[in-house]
Amino acid sequence: WVVDPAVLARAAAVWWQLSPGYRVLVNAVFRRASVLQRFLIVPASLDDHHDVDGGTLQHSVRTAEWGLDLAAENSWLAMNILVVSLLLHDCGKALEYRRTRRGKWMMSATGRGVGHKMTTMMLIGPALGLSPLLSGPERQQILHVLAASYAPRFAGFRWPRSAEARIVAAADRLDAEVWHCR
Repeated sequence: WVVDPAVLARAAAVWWQLSPGYRVLVNAVFRRASVLQRFLIVPASLDDHHDVDGGTLQHSVRTAEWGLDLAAENSWLAMNILVVSLLLHDCGKALEYRRTRRGKWMMSATGRGVGHKMTTMMLIGPALGLSPLLSGPERQQILHVLAASYAPRFAGFRWPRSAEARIVAAADRLDAEVWHCR
């Protein structure tokens, strides 16, 4: 299942930095082996950033590491909220792509009809229910950070309000830009 063992080791190192309740959340998101397997191997996009096998994991781990660094330098940030959100912000891509018989990645029916922002929420919602160590306000913050978007207001998304939500949006875009500069 693992494209790059070094990236998986970095993901584990990030996971261990989280408080126990947040580690439970990550485990709950990936409680189904099929979701974990797909998260580990899918690209982050079909023809943009991290468009390689394992790209979603690479992208998620790099942004989560940036979150750890930012939280270490800025104690007012909610480190667990920030880092778990960066680690999970694209988990829905596990449902967005499928591999063809010829080995090429393509958009799944769910990806075409729903998109990864919504499939991320579909995975997070039940996982939050399996995370009893998180408080109601923590759950709400995670949902806001993951659902927030700078999409036009009429699209129904809420713009990022918290520092953590703004950082997740910025780190997501920045890592895509870094990918293009390589």
